[in-house]
Amino acid sequence: MLPGIQNGDLLLIDASEQRFGAFGVYVLEVGGERLVKRVQPKLDGSLTLISDNLAYEAEHVPPNQTADIKVVGRVLWVCGPTRGPR
Repeated sequence: MLPGIQNGDLLLIDASEQRFGAFGVYVLEVGGERLVKRVQPKLDGSLTLISDNLAYEAEHVPPNQTADIKVVGRVLWVCGPTRGPR
């Protein structure tokens, strides 16, 4: 999620959000890996996973594959060692 979230940043996560209620930044678990992505839920039940890092393209997840994504929580706050809270 560079440049917005950098390696080593501290994230405050609302772990009570276990579903994608609205567009936002979420911590996800996919195939045993944890990811931080902007998630845009679509009306058809699909999701678009967006990275702030331009090296990564947005990923479209069809409705029949969204159950494979576990929501760890929604990111509420970010603080880095060289920057203040955002």
